[in-house]
Amino acid sequence: MMETLSPILQGAFLLFAAPALAGWIIWFKAMMQGRCRSWTYIFQPYLNLTAQFRTPAVRPLTASWVFRATPWILFASYAWLMFIIPIFAKPLLAIDFIVVIYVLALGRFVLSLAGWDAGNAFGGLGGSREMFFHFLTEIGLILFFAALALRWDTINLGKIFDDHAQILYGLPKILNQEFSQNFGIIFLAISLALIILFEAERLPIDNPDTHLELTMTQKAVLLEFAGYDLALVEWAEMIKLMFLFSLFSNLFMPIHIMSQFQIPLFTVKMLLLGCLLVLWELRQARTPLRQVSRFAWTTVLFSLVSIILTVAIRRLL
Repeated sequence: MMETLSPILQGAFLLFAAPALAGWIIWFKAMMQGRCRSWTYIFQPYLNLTAQFRTPAVRPLTASWVFRATPWILFASYAWLMFIIPIFAKPLLAIDFIVVIYVLALGRFVLSLAGWDAGNAFGGLGGSREMFFHFLTEIGLILFFAALALRWDTINLGKIFDDHAQILYGLPKILNQEFSQNFGIIFLAISLALIILFEAERLPIDNPDTHLELTMTQKAVLLEFAGYDLALVEWAEMIKLMFLFSLFSNLFMPIHIMSQFQIPLFTVKMLLLGCLLVLWELRQARTPLRQVSRFAWTTVLFSLVSIILTVAIRRLL
């Protein structure tokens, strides 16, 4: 019974905690910029979502059923990821990473379609940029998971998590005699960090705090949503950020502890990653759109280096 209930409780907890992570990032960024905010501002996303859910949706007259269905498809796609990622409990189904890639792609695809379907210039601009960024990140994401699959001889997400965490539990051992064999992990960590910047819309070209034409990608699509449609889309994006952070923390920040401390430690890791994201945003200058692709090619390069190192070490051994 508990094996069935644990993944459900995990998914519900992560869905509820996703707005708090977004609020933490907003609050910490305001504090780093010298703008005074009460710590209760962390819970402001909950108030915003509640107010938006109480507001009726307003849709363009030119929009079709695609625009109406997009918030629900987007939310369902990202929310489903919270139940299949092995964080506190093993998932009910054996999911491989190919499914995860397609689910993330589905979210961006339907959101881009909604931007084009609205018939607005800003929506078309945002939809085109979404698909352009997705093309850049999909290659790196596939190679990242391919490197993990090659290292552990499996595409099962749960088994990859378990096997990958075992070597990081013994970090001193890695830094000594086994460092040469696991050196590719560093490249994989950098690769996933850059993928998170793409997927979470935290690129230098994009400012998630504004709706200005020259700095927005995904925000341009969100201009057409209102009411509970907007609440579903914004909540879905918070959930995706939580999933990406969870993916990074479980792969590259695992700590072998007793089960009763899993949730507090997980919370600390999420807050730490949020702080690192804010510090990167504040120190990174804005970059022209034509130069953003270099981040994507860096992701591909690091994943390929990790694959080459894995193959070379296997041949030597």
